[in-house]
Amino acid sequence: MKKIVFCTHQSFPHGSALANFIENLISVLNPDEFDVYVIAQKIETSNLDQKRASYHIIADNRLEKNSFLSFLYDRYCYHLDKIGLAEGDVVVSVRQSLKMQLSLLKYCKNHHVHSIAYVAEWFSYDIFRLGFLNPRYWIYKFTIKHIVNKFDKIMCVSTFVANKYKDSSKTVIIPPFVADSHGNTFNENSDDSSANTKETIDIIYSTAKVGAKDDLDTMSSSIAKIMCNKVYIHLTGKNSDILREKILAYTNNNYSNHVISYGWMEYDKLLELYRKTDFLFFTRGISSETKANFPSKIPEMMSYGIVPIVTNVGDCCDFYLKDGVNSILIEGTEEQHCIEALQKAIATSSVSRKEMKANARQLIKDSLTSNTWKAPVNDLFRF
Repeated sequence: MKKIVFCTHQSFPHGSALANFIENLISVLNPDEFDVYVIAQKIETSNLDQKRASYHIIADNRLEKNSFLSFLYDRYCYHLDKIGLAEGDVVVSVRQSLKMQLSLLKYCKNHHVHSIAYVAEWFSYDIFRLGFLNPRYWIYKFTIKHIVNKFDKIMCVSTFVANKYKDSSKTVIIPPFVADSHGNTFNENSDDSSANTKETIDIIYSTAKVGAKDDLDTMSSSIAKIMCNKVYIHLTGKNSDILREKILAYTNNNYSNHVISYGWMEYDKLLELYRKTDFLFFTRGISSETKANFPSKIPEMMSYGIVPIVTNVGDCCDFYLKDGVNSILIEGTEEQHCIEALQKAIATSSVSRKEMKANARQLIKDSLTSNTWKAPVNDLFRF
């Protein structure tokens, strides 16, 4: 059986959108053909995770610690030796770190192991402190332009990123964000019994990092201006308290009982919240980062019938979302554009809302399930 090893600096599973992507990609792989390992920073598990785990997790909180010895022998390579890879096995680098990628490339060459690089972001200089003057920017740019091209295959998060490698001699592939790895994703009756009598509008937003791609200031002011007794805002993630404070500051602390911060949640508890939620809301500016990104929370939440209210940017909107059918697209980046989209959501009738939720689930069934993508994803790991 061929071994596949994903090397990531993320907490796993569910430590980030990238960690979710890895887990969902693994769910598509044929367990009779591939023996899958994940080398990660640490494990974040629940009873639910343990039941469905079809891979081996190796946790090492020293992966990201720099020391003199780490330049002599990389921690990822240490674990690869322990796993015992053979000729023809596959190592997947899920980070654009120069040190990490050089170590993995050297290991793969010495052990006749195949290599795949996954490019999950495309940062511009202004995301780095001091911009062009920051050496980290030039190291990053060198890594994504030159070192990534040394891998046998390149996986890209989106067509925007894939187009950056259009002149590459290597195989360039855009893997899907499948959303049904948990087996119980499609609960057809999740909102049927209450859809016609539900009086509240429940909107969710999840953030792991303040100041990332999402425009939290515009989101906060927009939410504050549409708040009413029927609207409830559910905030999840490690920094949800910060966003709650932003929203309440705009409302002069009115509707404090309607803006709920959950913080980090066990995954099974988060899924319970999904089942009672109507809409996902977030807005983003237009930049290389947002054009390159494919927010995994969109297909994940749509699989539970949550309708996204999102800025019209990126592959997800171009290929999967239809305004007024399975989503509400924000055509612009200003506060007024967000307010209009939120007002449209609040004004939907219970019947229309139920239909949009069903359409959201149907999109995942038709386009982003493991059955749809099983053949091409498994082919990606065959050499």
